[in-house]
Order: sequence, then C-alpha cells, then structure tokens
Amino acid sequence: MKNKKTIKIPIFFKVLILTVLLVSITGLGLGMKNASVFNRFITDREETGNLQTVNVVTLQSEILLESFIDKSRSLALEVLGNLENDGKLFEIKIKNDPDLISLRILNKEEDGKIKEINFFHSENEHLEKEKSKSLLKKVFSANDKSPEVFRVSKSLPFLYTGFPLLQDKEGNTTHYVQGIVDLQKLNHILSKETLKQIILLDKNGKLLFHPEEKVILSGELDWDLPIDVQNKMAGTGQKYISINQKNWLTAFKKNKYGILTLSLIEERSLLAPGKFVKKQTYYYLALALCFAFFMSFHLAFTMTNPIEKLFELTKQIALGNFDVNASEQIKSKDEMGSLAKAFDNMTNGLKEREKIKTMFNKFHGSSITEELMKSTLEIKGERKNVTVFFSDIRGFTAFSEGHTAEEVVEMVNEYFEAMVACILRNGGVVDKFIGDAIMAVWGAPEPGPDDACKAVKACLEMRVELEKFNQRRIERGLEPIKVGMGLNSGEAISGTIGSTERMEYTVIGDTVNTASRIEASTKAFGTDLLISQSTMDLVKEKYIISIAGDVGAKGKSDTFRLYKVEGIWRADNVPEIIQTPYSSYEAEKADKIKVA
Repeated sequence: MKNKKTIKIPIFFKVLILTVLLVSITGLGLGMKNASVFNRFITDREETGNLQTVNVVTLQSEILLESFIDKSRSLALEVLGNLENDGKLFEIKIKNDPDLISLRILNKEEDGKIKEINFFHSENEHLEKEKSKSLLKKVFSANDKSPEVFRVSKSLPFLYTGFPLLQDKEGNTTHYVQGIVDLQKLNHILSKETLKQIILLDKNGKLLFHPEEKVILSGELDWDLPIDVQNKMAGTGQKYISINQKNWLTAFKKNKYGILTLSLIEERSLLAPGKFVKKQTYYYLALALCFAFFMSFHLAFTMTNPIEKLFELTKQIALGNFDVNASEQIKSKDEMGSLAKAFDNMTNGLKEREKIKTMFNKFHGSSITEELMKSTLEIKGERKNVTVFFSDIRGFTAFSEGHTAEEVVEMVNEYFEAMVACILRNGGVVDKFIGDAIMAVWGAPEPGPDDACKAVKACLEMRVELEKFNQRRIERGLEPIKVGMGLNSGEAISGTIGSTERMEYTVIGDTVNTASRIEASTKAFGTDLLISQSTMDLVKEKYIISIAGDVGAKGKSDTFRLYKVEGIWRADNVPEIIQTPYSSYEAEKADKIKVA
C-alpha cells in the first residue's frame, strides 16, 4: 500500500489564513447582525411614524372638511334669514371665498316640489348645470342624515359636500345644503409631507389627494387599489401590500366622513438605511481585512522567520556542525529571543556531549561509547560469547632501553595507528592498551555475525600491515619489529567494572586469561599468530589452519592445543597463503607457558 503524500502547510500561511478568516467571519457576522438590528430599528420607527402620519393627516382632513361644512351651514342659514336681499350679498361672499366654488340650498315644500337657491362663481356655472340632476337624486333619498363627502368628477379637483340643514317636527329634512369646494387647500396642506406618499380616497374609492398633481387632475391612480384596502379596511391599521410588484408599508385610517387616508412607504426605502449600514460595514471590513492582512503578514513573518532560522541551524547541528549561534541571527526581544538563547545553550550542551563522545571513542571505541551513554553507569556485567585478541611486540623491553622515550612513544603510536585500523575495520573493539600490548574483543558490547572470522581476518591484515610498517622503518634506517598475536573464543563477562569512583568497560573471565596465555605462547612456537581450539572450530571453513602444538599454562591442569593461521580460502576453494618475513622467528622460552 502506497503511503499518502502529506501536504505540509507552513506556519506562516496558517497564521495568515487564520487571522484573515477570524477577521472576515467576525466582520461579516457583525455586519449582518448590525444591518439586521438597524433594519429592525428603522422599520419599527417608520411603522410608528407611519401610523402617526396617517392619524395626523386624517385629523387635518377632517378639520378642513368640518370647516367647509360649517362655513356652508353658516352661509345657508344666513341666506334663509335674509331672503329679501335676493342673495346678492351672499353671492359676493362666495366669490370672495377661494375655497367655496358653489352653494345650493334645497327646500322641499309641502306639495313635494323642491325649491333651489343657488350661489356659484360664474366660471363654474357649467359645473352646476352638469351636476344638478345627479346631485338632486341624492337629496332627501338617504336615510343617513350625516353629511356626505365625495369627489365631484374624475376630471375636476372639486369636492362635493352635502348635509341636511333643517327638519320639521316629525324629523323629516326640509332643507338640504349642497356645496362644492376646491381641493387645493387640502392639497396644499398634505403636500408638505415629502417623506411618505399620502393618498386620500372618498367613500366611493375616488381619488381626493395624491402627491403628484397630474394624478390628482386625472382623478385616477396609476395602479389598482387592492380590494381589501378599498372595501374592508376600517378604523386604523397598517400592513404590507403589493403595488406594481413592489412592497409598500401602508398605514390607513377612515375619518367620520368616510374618507380613507393612506400613508405609503416603499419597503425598499425602509431597507435602504440598513443596506447603507451594511455597505459601510463591509467597506470598513475590507479596510480592516487589509490592515489585518498586513499585520498578520508581519506577525507571521516575525514568528516564522526565527523558526525557519532555527530549523536551518538544527539541520547544521544534525550534520555535526555545532559552531552555530542562534542569538546572533535572532535578536528579537521576545519569546523568540529567549528561545534562541535556549537553543544556543542546548547547542553548547550537545557540543560538549559530542566532545566527550569523541574522547570516549578514542579511549574505548564507538560501540562501547554508545553502550556507556545508554547505560546508567552501574557496576554490572553480563555473559556473552566473545572472541578476545591480545598482541605484544617481541623484545619491546630491550628496544625501550636502547632508545629515548620520545623514540619509543613515536614508534608505539605509529604501530598502534596501523594495527588499530585493522581491528576497527573488521568490527572489533579495542578494549585497552597495556604498554606495547593491545587487547581487543569481538562480540561485546554487541555481538555480530561471524565475530571469530572477522577477528582472524583482522589478524591477517595486521600481519600485512606490519610488513608495510617495517618497510617504512627500514627506509628510515630503523630496525624492524616483530609481534605476537593470540585469539581465543568463549564465554566472558562484559560490562562496567571497578568502583563507584573509577570504572571501565571491559571483558573478564577465563576466556580472556587464556587469550593472554595464547599470545604469550607465540614466543615458544616462533610464530606471529596462534588461535585456540574454540576459535579454530568457528573459522576452519574459511581459513587455512595447521596445528602448532599443545601447551600447558600456569594455573591450568590440562594442556590445550594451539593452531597457526597460514592463509585464507578464496572462492572456488582456492587457497591464498598470507605470510611475511615477520610471520615466523626463532622460538624462545615463554613465561608461564610450557610446550607439551
């Protein structure tokens, strides 16, 4: 199954996107909430104002109509009281009154005939003649004794008022007054309202007032009045109605003369302030977003730039470069500056640790160093199957006596440099240097495959390297040296030994002691390399081995057999003898060893 590719989003973009989203969501939420609250506030205020407007306009129209009726009643009564003047004085009064177009007094006599007394402006005589018949039909025919008010015609902006004037003892109307008044005064009063559309309708649904003069003169609305407004609305109320596919907030009220007052506000106008507030909110939100973007950009850069620098420094440390200084690259006086100082402290600690590790490697080898650094430095050990190596320079004591200390140290160091390289190259661990002797081990602290074979291979390489080493010495006019090497395989105790104040990592046990005795036996057999039976059993398939002989060691009751390693079996079972002029030398007596 293929691993899914992970998309990494830098912290820089996370901070930037998060800030912009936070400001956007907050701003949009506040903008929508503010617009909603503002719309509700404006709507409530306009609804209240609309009702107040319709109440005021209804009252104004009612007062104006009452003044017309009272004026007509006063003139009619005065005419009836002064019939001997033939009405000339009152005709003059009518002509001087701009509101009153005509006045007619109707008297129903005992024989049923109707007697008329007319006063009107001469320019409106045609109106009287035209409407006399239709107006007379309404006289004395209605049971309702209240005044009647309606528009005279669609084409003329005049208002008809009719009301009973006098009654007989039985309550029957004997005199009726009909007046026609000009609507201009009413229009003048109502036209002062500019924020709302005010419309007046008479009880027949005919238009009395409209804010547009051409509509008043035409006598008709340019839209169909909803039937519920015309026929069913009574008292005072308010509702939304649709006119020409537009919604209007409509307040309505009828006065005592049956005149319906409508105050209309288009819903779009109601919502306009809210839309303006929303638009302004989004405008300032856009400015806030720009400001937030640049601020978050700066903040994100301020945060992520030091982190990126620390990341690059971390990669350098991972490559082994501890000579970095985060405080010089990150100088901000905030948490990032403190983090840079802490990073430098950590780097110094790692640098010291690496220094100690390097020193440990030089003294103990990398594998032992890793083991020690992972352990709790307790004095303990564990049994392991190992192959132990010992080597020694033949005649080193005599050599030391015949040379200066500087010459001895120089020779030993050069010798160790060549020999230790062979050990490490083949997976061995140098346990310690004992004067001119080397102790190494395979299988501790961690076992590996073919530890015994690798140990033998290291010894054969050391045989070859010794020849090269001696050749360099001869070229410098120095005498060559010879060595003895011994290998033994078996169980040993591996771990830290010593005291709580002084410890060392090593291997101990009979296997180690026997390996030391085998190395010492090389003197007795005159060869540079001997291995034990246990080691021979592990490597006999790969190396050319011959019997050296049996020896007895001090402290051991039984003798043990030792073997020489002469070469290696190559591919296709081809032998390769690895011998040098320094692989064998004259046998001599060995301390603590007796050849059987």
